[in-house]
Amino acid sequence: MSCYCGARPGGRRKFALSLFEVEAGGMQQVSRPATDTADALDWLLDRLAGRELHGLGVCAPLSWTPRSGHWREVDRYLRKTYPEIARRLISPAGRRGSAIIGGALLVLRLRELWPALAVTEVRPVAVETALTDLGRDIPLLRTPNPDPHLRQAEVAAYCAFAAHTGRDGWIDLHQVAGQDDEAHLPCGPFTHHFPTVRRGG
Repeated sequence: MSCYCGARPGGRRKFALSLFEVEAGGMQQVSRPATDTADALDWLLDRLAGRELHGLGVCAPLSWTPRSGHWREVDRYLRKTYPEIARRLISPAGRRGSAIIGGALLVLRLRELWPALAVTEVRPVAVETALTDLGRDIPLLRTPNPDPHLRQAEVAAYCAFAAHTGRDGWIDLHQVAGQDDEAHLPCGPFTHHFPTVRRGG
């Protein structure tokens, strides 16, 4: 069995987790809210029960740049390519502290347990917009979760799954938008897996 986690860090009771458990017979998905990073870790490790976590998708900025108003190349690429959602794609400097701290703590702790853990940063609104462009949806998520935080965690889990399994058409946006020359990666290397490149992007 392969396991992929999606996390949407946030403030008290706004932290959300989703775990995809994939085996030959299909995929099972479990989502739940968490109080904070410690609660999220406790639940995830208990649910894994000694199994390996193969991929992690995190809805939080995992790199920082000192220039351009702290807008990273990937952020600027997404805002230019998807102008209809540009106002919803905010700079890492504009994110709430709970998302930044919670995301970083989660990645660092899980990489202590699994040093080779594949991590991808996720912008759920952009991912779902790209999937709509393609006329595709996410397996198991055809009915939107009424809780927006859980929905974002579910999208992040699917991105981790897609990144790890090499889904057709998925790319690392760093290959398209480029890397920031002075980027600081406090949690180590990660990808920014995305369903497609929009024409004209």
